[in-house]
Order: sequence, then structure tokens, then C-alpha cells
Amino acid sequence: EKLKKEDKLPEGFKVGIGNEIYLVDKEVKEMMDNNIKVKFNHFLLLAKNQKGFEFLKKQSSQAWTNSRMFRGMERVPTYKNELEELMKDYKGDIIASTACVGGELPQLLLELNEAVEEKLDETQIRRKIDRFIKNMINIFGKDDFYLELQPSYQNDQLIANKWLRKISKAYGLKCIVTTDAHYLNKEQAEFHKQYLTAQEGEREVESFYST
Repeated sequence: EKLKKEDKLPEGFKVGIGNEIYLVDKEVKEMMDNNIKVKFNHFLLLAKNQKGFEFLKKQSSQAWTNSRMFRGMERVPTYKNELEELMKDYKGDIIASTACVGGELPQLLLELNEAVEEKLDETQIRRKIDRFIKNMINIFGKDDFYLELQPSYQNDQLIANKWLRKISKAYGLKCIVTTDAHYLNKEQAEFHKQYLTAQEGEREVESFYST
């Protein structure tokens, strides 16, 4: 409301409340117990209404009960079976999307792209992709599950974008275009870089966050 009063929110835009989660299979818990390397896949949840916001609070609280230190970092995973159970009362109140290239589906599509280029057997990868998509449609409904594309100069994201458009046509799913926004304007890019490198040492920042 404050943004609207100050005329800073452009006409036609809405502020949404959401959560970027680590969405993983329940087997990941056992893998962490045995110190086996794990991918913590990104996934996006957005509330459509007040009931959806209620879901986000419950989901976040549930995820924090799973919180633990793993290989020097605090991880807050959401297990797919827990998400599916919780969503039973909130279908139609939540929008879900596949997230950036750090999401499970984009990662599978990168594997598929490599298999195609190397002329390797694609069967198992395609089965994993099909299983993931059908599972998400079952949990959220076809109208509320979106494939997320992002503008990027990163080759992996561009490859994922290409395959996501194909997946969209094959499964009749809608695409959304998002930006991975970490600062307000270009002048703040250097401050953002210094902040991340101070925390995590040498890492590529400028090209990764350039869009």
C-alpha cells in the first residue's frame, strides 16, 4: 500500500509473496546422514491468495524442522513427499515454477542435452523428466505449474531455455519469464559482487548476475 501511495509501483504490477525452496527427494536425508554429495534443487512457490500465504507459512515451518548443517553449510530442504501431503489442502492456492538453472528440471534438461550431443542413450533421463513433470502437475495442477525461463548470458541457462520451450509444447504447460534480481540497478552491481565474494571467496559473480 505504501508503494502505491508513493506512486512507485507501476500500473498493472502486483507484489507477490513467495518462497524459493530446496526441493529434494526423501532419500536425500539418508544421503546427508552418510555424508554423500547431494544436489539441493531450487523450486519456486508463490501464494495466489490469503490461503496460499497460509500454506507458505506452514511449508516454511516444516522445512525449517528439516534444517541441518551439511558439509559446512546450513541446508533447509523440503522433501517432495512432505510437500505433496501439505498441498492436498491448498491445490489452486499456490503457483509453482521450475526455478532457474539450479532447479531439478533444468538440471535434467542439461543432462539430456549432453546425451543428445554425445549420441548417448537418453531413455533414463527422459523418464526422470517425465516423472518429475507429471509429479508436479499432480501436486499443483496443470494451470498452476509453470516452466521458468530466464534471460542470461550463461550457456547452461540458454540451453535450459531451449529445452523448456520444447517441454512446454510437449506437455501443454505454460512458460513464465523471470529475472534473478539481486540488486535494484547497475550502479549496485559492484556492491553486490563485493558482498558475495567477501562471503564466499573467489567465485564468478559479474557474468552470472549480469541480467
